[in-house]
Amino acid sequence: TLEAFEDRRAAVIEVDDMESLKLEKEGRTVEASRDAFGKWTLKGTETDLPEDLANGLLWAVKDLRFEKPLKDSPGQPEEKGFHLLLEQKSGKDADLRFGLLENGKPYLWRQSQAFSLSDSSWNTLDEAVTKILKSTQK
Repeated sequence: TLEAFEDRRAAVIEVDDMESLKLEKEGRTVEASRDAFGKWTLKGTETDLPEDLANGLLWAVKDLRFEKPLKDSPGQPEEKGFHLLLEQKSGKDADLRFGLLENGKPYLWRQSQAFSLSDSSWNTLDEAVTKILKSTQK
């Protein structure tokens, strides 16, 4: 017998369809957009955002898996919280808020629903965010 497949992707995005990203964490904002040649450029500058960092973040988001929907709103993240806004050429935007619950479990708030995330998904995403923030420090 076939077991039922449950799609546990937390954010359904197409990496190649991304036009821009905006990352807000700890009072810092990093905005980048993709030009016609596929290069990522930081907003308001002529500085490139390394493609491996931008794509690393996007693949981490695409690969996010949730464990279960949360019944209640998680509220403001206790720590390690950040906001990610992704704009796609198709017009489908992803407005994603991440953080840790009081018990230390990572979560994603998407539209009007919250999900607990797997630790491995969270660790990969957190590492990608940290790399972008470090590479764009002035």
